[in-house]
Amino acid sequence: MVTQGLETYVRLRADETELYLGHGFTYARRQYDAVNPNVEVAARHKFAAVALTDFTDRLGASIEASYTGQQYLPDGTTTPGYPIMAALLRYRTGPYTLVLNAENVFDYRQMRRERVVLPPSGSPVFRELWAPVEGRVVNLSLNWRFGQ
Repeated sequence: MVTQGLETYVRLRADETELYLGHGFTYARRQYDAVNPNVEVAARHKFAAVALTDFTDRLGASIEASYTGQQYLPDGTTTPGYPIMAALLRYRTGPYTLVLNAENVFDYRQMRRERVVLPPSGSPVFRELWAPVEGRVVNLSLNWRFGQ
């Protein structure tokens, strides 16, 4: 097996705002398999961006977006590329920090493109997972710093 790649990112900052941009390139292949040389579920390209800002000393937010390029499946076919987005809102007061977080905002799911579990139900066949299988996830957390 031979793997070649490169990962790079850029960080930009202005006052209370930061932006990260990144790209990952991976070329993974099996030299011993002339029919399906590409390693399964290994995206050749991945892009990511994160933007963070503090509006005030107490209030901050961030947005994260990524794109995973097509991936090869065991039978040699390819998956579509897909985006994922997350958002976070943070509020601090005294020793408390309240965080509202949302993941997979676009609600991209592999199960909306194809069935993941195939019949028969007594002995099911499972497809290769190449994308999220659950939808949006939203959570709220309260962090408490004590002793300071």
